[in-house]
Amino acid sequence: MKTQYLLFSLLLCGLTATAQDGAGYDFTEEEAATDAQLAKQQELQALIGNAPKYEAATHEAYAIVVNAIAGCCNQLRGHKDLVDCSNYPDADTLHKEALANLLANYPFDASSGQFTEGVLSRVMLSKAKPNMTGDQVTRIEHMITRAEAIMRWFIGPFRFLCGLHNHDFQKEVQRVARFIEYTKTDEFKSADEAYRALVIYFDSNDVPNRAMTAERSFGYNQQQAYVFYNYFHNRISDQEREKWLNFVLMGRSIRYRYDGPILNLSNEITLRTGKPVYWYIDIHGTKPRMAATELASKLSSYINTFQRWNERRLIDVAGLGKNAFEQLHDAISHSTFNKLDTLAGETLVKEDIDFKEAIQKAIPNGLQALMEKDDLLMGLPDYLADNTKYVDNCKFESKTSLRARVLRRMEMANRILDNIASKAAKIVPAYHPSRQRD
Repeated sequence: MKTQYLLFSLLLCGLTATAQDGAGYDFTEEEAATDAQLAKQQELQALIGNAPKYEAATHEAYAIVVNAIAGCCNQLRGHKDLVDCSNYPDADTLHKEALANLLANYPFDASSGQFTEGVLSRVMLSKAKPNMTGDQVTRIEHMITRAEAIMRWFIGPFRFLCGLHNHDFQKEVQRVARFIEYTKTDEFKSADEAYRALVIYFDSNDVPNRAMTAERSFGYNQQQAYVFYNYFHNRISDQEREKWLNFVLMGRSIRYRYDGPILNLSNEITLRTGKPVYWYIDIHGTKPRMAATELASKLSSYINTFQRWNERRLIDVAGLGKNAFEQLHDAISHSTFNKLDTLAGETLVKEDIDFKEAIQKAIPNGLQALMEKDDLLMGLPDYLADNTKYVDNCKFESKTSLRARVLRRMEMANRILDNIASKAAKIVPAYHPSRQRD
């Protein structure tokens, strides 16, 4: 009994081992690829001796190559809304994907301008010729010539063109498109006008004239001197100085109305736009700031734009577009492209309709889509110059900021206040009640 049990166990182990050893064999990726390549070679070899199947395969390959290239070009126009174009594949990505798929099935040597394998290969055709009629050879050579021609352009000049229109390029296009959309808003237009008006105002003699009028009106007038001390007291506080600066520079502040010595000055200054100056600027803590208004907030956003879209950036963007446009011009004027137009006029097989459609419609549409992006970048400085005051305003801010302009006028108004205080001190006795408190 024990012997039977032992024999049964050994037999079971043997069967188990045999089952494990005979389990399915896992092929490596390299072995699978080798087998696929071998099968492909055998299939092509079979075509050499079968002219009708060889020609049919050539028709199919010709159509695939042409339509793949046409499809790539058609995809370039798939994102008309440049404001949101970075969410779509860029030309470089689309081209790389299309080319990789083509080369995987129809290997092509860029240096010789010929397919190296498959039914579109001239080497393979030379082997199959003895089994073909003259008409078959003519049609196949016709298709190979056109497939080679469009592939030379696609893998050559067009490849460089798409390389320039990469993801970074497309993101810049989107930024420019969004910036242009911003310039069309009422928010931008009002700030664009306001900034220029403020620069003109603070660069003009309006503030100096107000300060001088105040000083001349004070003179050594005894009554004015007592009015001065009744308001400013013996020491001019920061808040009192702040009110004075707002009054001299702008007539008043958004936060309060000046109620000190008027000295023949108006209490409100209006810009050439019709808006009061104090709606935009407010002197707070002896420093200029944007006023707490919606208009001032829009102006602040506008001024911040100068940092992103400065003069150097505008030049660089235009240069980026110009460089891409020049490459596009080269791609169009290249000999390989000129030949395509000639070949599109000759039809022999039904797939030539696809070829003609690619040359006369798909490719031009794709190029047009790229050109629109190039034009957008190249034309940005001119667009801004023709439709806005932005370029000049940007230069103004770069040379002397609006804040610096206000500070310059503040310094002068402060000197005038100190001069008036000095004159008042010579008139009002130190023991006068108005000088006994700060």
